[in-house]
Amino acid sequence: MPGSEGQQTWGTAGHRPETQFAVWQQIVAEAFLPLTVNPLPGPGEGFAAECGARAVGDLRLLGLSAQGHSVERTAAQVAARPTGMYFLNLPVLGSWSAWHDGRRATAGVDELVLVDGDRPFRLEFSGVLSQLVLEIPQPLLDPLLA
Repeated sequence: MPGSEGQQTWGTAGHRPETQFAVWQQIVAEAFLPLTVNPLPGPGEGFAAECGARAVGDLRLLGLSAQGHSVERTAAQVAARPTGMYFLNLPVLGSWSAWHDGRRATAGVDELVLVDGDRPFRLEFSGVLSQLVLEIPQPLLDPLLA
């Protein structure tokens, strides 16, 4: 397919319903970084989710859709594997809460939230979500944040 170089896709479709959340945990670790991923109570069995990523110069653009869940990056995970990345999150469907550096933010459609991958954080997606994530190397953004 023309223009698909550097593009990756993942999804839980085609996996047995009882394994879909475990598959999503692996997808999150591969597509983003090692995180603790937990399901939220939801209807029925299975976990529908998909993710795609594409390099754009020094950046990486990811799109994802999933059922409600939470992700957490602990201090131990940060120490074990620093990322050197910021994640600029833009919800396009649904809303979620972020806990980062002792602060809480709630983001809805078209509201940006910047997360430092080298600091502990927790994101909770309370329902079905769809969002875009721009992965930005810290050296590109740090001069603008100073």
